[in-house]
Amino acid sequence: MKQIFRKIGLGLAILLAMPLASYAKNRYQSDLLAQIAESLQIKNVLDTMSNGSYIAQRTYKSHPLSIIVEDGEVEHIGHSDVLGAIMSLGFERNRLGDIIMGNARAGVVTDKKLADYLLTNLTQIGHSGVKCQLADLSTIPPKEEKYKELRATVASLRVDSIAAAGYGVSRSRAAADIAADKLKLNWQPVKNSSQNVKEGDTLSLRGRGRLEVAEVRGQTKKGRIGVLLKRYY
Repeated sequence: MKQIFRKIGLGLAILLAMPLASYAKNRYQSDLLAQIAESLQIKNVLDTMSNGSYIAQRTYKSHPLSIIVEDGEVEHIGHSDVLGAIMSLGFERNRLGDIIMGNARAGVVTDKKLADYLLTNLTQIGHSGVKCQLADLSTIPPKEEKYKELRATVASLRVDSIAAAGYGVSRSRAAADIAADKLKLNWQPVKNSSQNVKEGDTLSLRGRGRLEVAEVRGQTKKGRIGVLLKRYY
């Protein structure tokens, strides 16, 4: 199990313990989430969604809060301001899940002890007065992911070719990253540069973010393959 934590990273472990909306897009991810959840004795982790994906969203440790800005300049309050205000009360970052900003309020998911403390003691963020109240998890929207669409043509659907197009590097550099075990396909290490990808697959390159093969558009007149990629950042 320690090996699983090393592979996934602390961030996902925190989301499992205090999740907001951590999505598992394939069976491999959902199985991995289930293993970690079992080791942490977390209950009710996986729900099957109508589209066939999986969502880890409810555990007995979850205590969602809504932090409402009562006065002050709302537009000047950001993620770092909310995080700083909570940490200034003497709590570590790993006591919190995601902080979601929007509409003069922030959504935070944390454990019961911190939630109870914030309800009483978090009254100001910067120069703005705030109040906290318990919230239903369903009222806090998932964290919005930003991405850039990339249209490219590739010689083949080999993983090194797709990685080169999506991350803006040469195929030889992509092959070197694969050899260094830096590239993963659907959250599993890529073992061979010649491995093919398909529409819907997700690549992740250490230090460079995530890349989704959103669409395979068929061949051009010159025999190359058109693809639409989504680069998340």
